[in-house]
Amino acid sequence: MIDERLVQALAGIIRAGGTHQRVCLIGGQALRDLYHALQARLGEIPAVRTSEDLDLLIAIGEDPEADRALHAHLNEHWDGDANHGATYRWKVDPEVQLDLATTYAAEQSPGKAARITLRGAGRILAYRMIPSWLHAMNLIEPCHGTALRNIGLERLRHTALLISKILAVDSCLRELASDQPAAWVRRIDRDLADVLYLTDRSVRTGLWCVASTAKRPELRTELQSILQRITSAAGEPPASLAAEGRERLRTVVDGLPFWRP
Repeated sequence: MIDERLVQALAGIIRAGGTHQRVCLIGGQALRDLYHALQARLGEIPAVRTSEDLDLLIAIGEDPEADRALHAHLNEHWDGDANHGATYRWKVDPEVQLDLATTYAAEQSPGKAARITLRGAGRILAYRMIPSWLHAMNLIEPCHGTALRNIGLERLRHTALLISKILAVDSCLRELASDQPAAWVRRIDRDLADVLYLTDRSVRTGLWCVASTAKRPELRTELQSILQRITSAAGEPPASLAAEGRERLRTVVDGLPFWRP
């Protein structure tokens, strides 16, 4: 079960100012919700290990009233984390942490904190975490958990969650190949573990639902060069990648024929 504090915090954002924000759950909490959905359908499957913080992708710029309400709600109920760009802590309970996410275009770098202008409201910070092409495919569905579904929260589908993790691995590998890798590349171990979980034989039947299968040709096109880079990196991994990370990377590449678009 999801922590009731997180449900309350999410409900406040989704219903900010009497609006209904378009919010999509991504990251660790989305993996938790998917786990429960797969468990209900498939029976006993491996447990998922994720963080407790929130990763939210919020659609903005479509409704000025909703944008103003979101800006006001974040200012009133959340404090920015001075050490982590677009990370917020709930004033009611600072243990509840929110990472606000936005999309990024082809020419932009993922992982960076971007300052987004909300029409008629002001600006907020959000991490560039999902490419615009993936978000445009609309591969989202209502959350499985009753508490989350009742507040109108959606999450990335199984396939979209997997693609987001593949993209994160690719970003980390490219950063590791640079002269001075950023500190966030440490997440590669967690991202590789998530890819292996989402493609595990026990859960693979949930990967290609009808909606995701319809997008399979587009996904194949978008992922072709990315999967080629990851495959090349497995053959010649960055020197700074630890032995366990190298093993996980090889396992990910070995498993590609079983799930790739």
